[in-house]
Amino acid sequence: MKNKLVVMYAEDRKNPKSTWSGIPFQLREALKDYFDVIFVDSRDAKLLSYLKTITKFIEKRTSSFLFRPLYNYLRKCSINKRLKDYKDVPVLEIGVSVETKNDFYLYRDMAFACYPYVLDKFANDNNNYGHGMLKYISEKALKNRINDEEKLINKSKCNFFMGHWNVDLLNKKYPYLSSKFMPVGGGISKDFIVNSSENYNKKILFVGIDFLRKGGDVVVEAFKILRNKYDNDAELLIAGPDVDCHEEGIICKGRLSKEELSRLFSDCCVFCMPSRFEAYGLVFLEAQCYGLPIVAYNDYEMCHLVKDGANGYLIDEHDPEVLAEALHKALNNKEMINKVRSDATRFKEEHSWDIVAKKIAQTIDERSFGISAE
Repeated sequence: MKNKLVVMYAEDRKNPKSTWSGIPFQLREALKDYFDVIFVDSRDAKLLSYLKTITKFIEKRTSSFLFRPLYNYLRKCSINKRLKDYKDVPVLEIGVSVETKNDFYLYRDMAFACYPYVLDKFANDNNNYGHGMLKYISEKALKNRINDEEKLINKSKCNFFMGHWNVDLLNKKYPYLSSKFMPVGGGISKDFIVNSSENYNKKILFVGIDFLRKGGDVVVEAFKILRNKYDNDAELLIAGPDVDCHEEGIICKGRLSKEELSRLFSDCCVFCMPSRFEAYGLVFLEAQCYGLPIVAYNDYEMCHLVKDGANGYLIDEHDPEVLAEALHKALNNKEMINKVRSDATRFKEEHSWDIVAKKIAQTIDERSFGISAE
């Protein structure tokens, strides 16, 4: 008989399977191999949702001394009320950070304590890079969130993170809490459609709705240099953002369905996304499942997912000339392309949600149920 586990996250009720890029649903399903899973929706009620909106608005200017603590308290009460029938059951919070009366574990892509590392890089940069960066939060508000987070970490059983870079930074900041941090990765959907190309072409794929944050502007400039200086038959396919680019060799696809995007991955030879910031980057895993070498920025989790010269190339600056040279090397390195293609099936197996769930389950078994992994 399996032990019970509450899995909690804020579900998109219109499209439950696509909540947070499908991450919570996929992990929840994978955990059913190890636990009797009980789902609890952590979505805020309307009044709490309004309070959260007000709080975020205030925090752009100053610290929310009244609204943030009030929101946190009411949210904590609301969540614990939903858990009252499961008081002895451990809780895995996916993308949620709430103290519960139960043993609780957190699974996140990023900690607030890691944001200063990111924001320092954009201190004099006024560009709007889209969501996910907390670029416009006040210094005091962020400091308060970090302090609240430290207390939460202290009370949690374990904090699971998708990436190693978060854990590395947290271990430096909180060495006395190092036993609370564990990188477990992200997974690839079971229904992910893979049909790797066996052709050698000069097609480069860029995918990313937040065009600037993901380095799309640098990719376009680098591609112009690539065509003029190295590979005049190269093509760049851009999927996701609604950009208007009329440069020769560039094809803008806009937003695509999963099936259309799958065909695009299968038709290209190299994946390029030199993101200025990524909390993790599941798309890098997806690209390798299609056998595509990757050209990326040498920071965050990218330097853990891409091994320079082995399955792609890493650049140390957002310089179009440097990126163009890296793209040229990737397009013409048949030995690397063959190696990434031959590793694609194994790579998918090693980066499945089943593997992520197994790592999480072993820790919960040990820390909440006293069951050691064999």
